[in-house]
Amino acid sequence: MELISVLMPTYNRAHMIGKAIKSILEQTYSNLQIVIVDDGSTDNTKGVVEQFNDSRIDFYKIGHGGISKALNYGLSKAESNVIIRLDSDDYCDSERIHIQYSFYSKNYGQYGVIGSNFYVTLTGENKTNVLKVIYPRNHKQIFNQLPRNCCLAHPTLLFRKDTILEVGGYSENKQIVQDWELYLRLLNKTKFYNIQKFLVTHRKHGGNISSSDELFKKENFEVPFRFFEKIIQSEKDNKKLAKAFFDMGYVYYYQNELYKSLEFFEEAVRLDPFKLQYLRYLIPNKFFPHLIEYSRKHNYHRYLNYFRRLDKNNYFFRNSF
Repeated sequence: MELISVLMPTYNRAHMIGKAIKSILEQTYSNLQIVIVDDGSTDNTKGVVEQFNDSRIDFYKIGHGGISKALNYGLSKAESNVIIRLDSDDYCDSERIHIQYSFYSKNYGQYGVIGSNFYVTLTGENKTNVLKVIYPRNHKQIFNQLPRNCCLAHPTLLFRKDTILEVGGYSENKQIVQDWELYLRLLNKTKFYNIQKFLVTHRKHGGNISSSDELFKKENFEVPFRFFEKIIQSEKDNKKLAKAFFDMGYVYYYQNELYKSLEFFEEAVRLDPFKLQYLRYLIPNKFFPHLIEYSRKHNYHRYLNYFRRLDKNNYFFRNSF
């Protein structure tokens, strides 16, 4: 049984990390090194970790520098080339590592990044809602969507450490969408896959890193825009250029900047005029922008969720939670 390293960064999650660790210790796959990197917590995170008293846990506390720094530090301490990611406020199914590692082994050498679908729990005053997040399965679908829509859930990943290090590891300039930025650097280096099982539960709460709205919006625009700039500076093929313009228009479109997105959709259609996907976004945006705004304001687009689930390739609708 090959050793697998579980990489878990944490920051002030003493009240949540216990459930995350327990879900790893109870895995049916047992040959594990659990690398917990405490990013300068000021609570009792260390005390909670030490209560488990398990030799498989390696605990490190570093100065507070952000999640990307903690992830890179954890990679340097990982003894295995096969890495499982989990956030300290999430937890996973007991079969998670066995399922992902079995897929990795059966397809050895094909995939460098393997994710899964996941649950999201939203805790309110009197109840907890559970949502299902379904991501595209195969490499072609993921490759197509990644430049415009992050469709790999970081806490669900199994990946090869050497693959990540080959492109320089995590960017320490990004603190919220460092995962998406990394995937874009990996696009032409490896293949991706999402197992269509719900292997991780993500706990949504006010302390999530992605809850920082302004920084999230800033990085969520910067990452695809920098990728877009690289494509248009180097690419000569009209179809690939058209996709780059469409992808960037798509980012603006779902940030509710419809008039800005229109410029990119028009350029995509000019470069590749018979692509149905581009026309599907251009036509309503050009002729019915107020209808789109009205639908979003009153949440009428929720009635299209059934069709979104059918659209595995994201040709017509946006597949995200």
